Amino acid sequence: PTESYEDLKLSFKVLGTYFGKEEKMNDVLQNIVAKEQELETLAQGKELPSVMLVMGTSDSFMVMNDKSYLGSLVERLGADNIAKSVLKTESTYSAINLEQIVATDPDMIFVLASGDHGANEDKFKQEVEKNSAWTQLSAYKNDKIYMLDYSIFGVTSIANVDTALTTISDYFFK
Repeated sequence: PTESYEDLKLSFKVLGTYFGKEEKMNDVLQNIVAKEQELETLAQGKELPSVMLVMGTSDSFMVMNDKSYLGSLVERLGADNIAKSVLKTESTYSAINLEQIVATDPDMIFVLASGDHGANEDKFKQEVEKNSAWTQLSAYKNDKIYMLDYSIFGVTSIANVDTALTTISDYFFK
């Protein structure tokens, strides 16, 4: 399975070679590497945020570490994913421990809503309203909680990599 950003690039390379499309594959991969380098240059000398990645499902919210697609994109851009650095989660998706999250106080939160984006956004807002611990977070106070589009960030897609990297980078440097 292709779950991370690096897995996606490797799978694309394998498939491009298998189907004899090396030239097209190399063009696409060169464009991706160029985008990475552009964003790395943009990040030089800037302090990148600590980030918490949240996945909304039909019945709960979980944190995502660097093994997830979104987590691997955040890692590639150089930001600190608290699921890895502080919470030390082993599983790609782990239950939210709000006490630990409040103690860690991430600068920014990305919420990836699976399925019906609007319904999950409402559900996340309800979660925040019913537990005031969320309102203690700097990300909440500074309006740095972002709802991400599942069609771009929920599925590993070579066609959406440029958009995904650029979108995250834009949030980092707003």
